[in-house]
Amino acid sequence: ELSDDVVFHAKLNNNDFLIAIKEIAKRLR
Repeated sequence: ELSDDVVFHAKLNNNDFLIAIKEIAKRLR
C-alpha cells in the first residue's frame, strides 16, 4: 500500500504534467 505522501506527490506530479501539456497546446494554436 502506498503512503499518503507518495500518493500526494504522484498526484502533484501528474497535475504538473497536465499543466505543461496545456501550456504547450496554447503555444501550438
